[in-house]
Amino acid sequence: MADNINISDLSFEAIRQSLVDYLKKQDTLTDYDFEGSAIRTIIDLLAYNTFYYGYYANMISNEMFLDTAKLENSMISLTKPLGYLVPKYYSSRSSIRLSNLTVSSTTLSRFSIFKGFSVSGRPYFFYTIKPVTIANNNGVGETEYFDIFEGRTVTKRQLVTVNTTTQSFVLEGDRIDPRTIIIEVQESEGEPYSEWLNFLNNPDSIVGPNTEIFFVERTKTGYRVNFGKQTSSDISSANTGKMIEQGNKVYVSYLTSSGEDANQISSFQFVSDGSNLSVGTPTTSTIVLYPSKNGVSTPDLDEIRFFAPKTFAKQNRLVTKGDYYAMLNELGYGSGNNNPDFTYKVFGGEEATPPVYGRVFVSLIDLNLVDNDNLDFSQTEEINQILSVLKNKSVVSILPEYIPPVEYQVSMTISGSLPGADNSQIIAAREAVKSRLITAYGTKKYNQDIIEDDIIEQCRIAVPGLILSQGGVFVTITVALAATENQRKINLKNNIDSIEIIQPGSSNYGANEGRFVYIYNSSGTKISNDPAGEFIAQDGIVILYANKFPTAITIRAKPKNDIFYAKDEIVAYINSSSNITVTII
Repeated sequence: MADNINISDLSFEAIRQSLVDYLKKQDTLTDYDFEGSAIRTIIDLLAYNTFYYGYYANMISNEMFLDTAKLENSMISLTKPLGYLVPKYYSSRSSIRLSNLTVSSTTLSRFSIFKGFSVSGRPYFFYTIKPVTIANNNGVGETEYFDIFEGRTVTKRQLVTVNTTTQSFVLEGDRIDPRTIIIEVQESEGEPYSEWLNFLNNPDSIVGPNTEIFFVERTKTGYRVNFGKQTSSDISSANTGKMIEQGNKVYVSYLTSSGEDANQISSFQFVSDGSNLSVGTPTTSTIVLYPSKNGVSTPDLDEIRFFAPKTFAKQNRLVTKGDYYAMLNELGYGSGNNNPDFTYKVFGGEEATPPVYGRVFVSLIDLNLVDNDNLDFSQTEEINQILSVLKNKSVVSILPEYIPPVEYQVSMTISGSLPGADNSQIIAAREAVKSRLITAYGTKKYNQDIIEDDIIEQCRIAVPGLILSQGGVFVTITVALAATENQRKINLKNNIDSIEIIQPGSSNYGANEGRFVYIYNSSGTKISNDPAGEFIAQDGIVILYANKFPTAITIRAKPKNDIFYAKDEIVAYINSSSNITVTII
């Protein structure tokens, strides 16, 4: 049987050696010196050629799949069949409302201008992309909340030529925000303009052969705008929208974006109406619902991999958790470099502790809301907007409900030894452990479980050779509660060994003794045999009776086996390096 060339290892050296081994076994080449003769050059060229094409084939195959693609253009092609648009730039967006306007006009025009300043002091201009109704409130004009988009430049009613065969035209410029593209069509001279729907902003539209709608897709240098195609060869002609016909005049308007540079602007000044109408007054005020956000300067490929399949599967209805993730992303939450699994938390009522059937709970790190009872007006409005969209797309009998993240502070005590280390090395090791633990657990995020084995692994990565003592990891969970005379209940949703209750300004403290909580003095003597509360260890439930701990208190809980799971809306993290104690000998 003939000898074969080994192709199991495609590194250059392995390919070259495989060629040499093969040639040495050929009777016609037995006298050649494969290391020092001219044939060495030929073998090198063959090896380089094989290595090059092996690498090339590997890269091509990687770019064929969403999970492994690295090039932006590959992502554009792979997500197009999923109905997911990969933008180059997205404009930063905010939501505001106006008061103290004149009532001489009932509408704030499209492309009305607002100015805001970044932290660095650079001015940015924001625009409305649709008209806004001005209501007359006892002679004073005011609006509801409306969206404004940052615009580097504005293009208004530019006449474009549509290829009536392909039913499309191309907009050059990767800074264009596709959400702001507006198409107006004048069917013949003298007739009014008709504004067509942007499918990107209206995915719920029922599209038929006469629907005035257009579709946007990404190209290498900009965007292609597509209209309906209803030819005999177009099998989807029943639902692709109305066609542009000869003689129609098509006008396009859009904004170009500064991307992420315009994020985090929290105040805006009304500059002028988009049609130069006199709607503002010297006392016109702007109320901001949330600072500008979600400006994007380059696509996040990991985010695309996460959301593109979910957007396709969602089909504009909310059934699974993935559907809710995709919809929240469309609403502008959780985007950026954060892992969506850490910035969102969606769970069904049957998963809650205790179960609440008929509900789906949504929690967002983005909003940073901790106390549902003390939300300001803008925060309440923002939550209501989110829930309104989710409710309209949720299945019948399921009610979306927002839950703010519940933050618990984590403290860790680490004890170990580093054989052979001098004092300076021990000091450096302590700081290395602290730094590693802060990196691992110092960010507010959901699904961040605190597990002893993981902590040990982090310590060993930080300091190779570190030997942890028996019981060398000690974790406590801290809960801060405001002063109240009412009964208080805390549900840690974990198996808890014991609790301690600290009262600032008092030497007395609380602790559990079995099922009940008692108050002790500084010497550890029980002040009263009457319980001050109850403690259910297996579920992590603490019930403090009324008037027993009326001041602000801190509860320190010791998780069983130093394991604390971030269930439901729980966010457990280390907020400061001072909460880490490292002892190394």
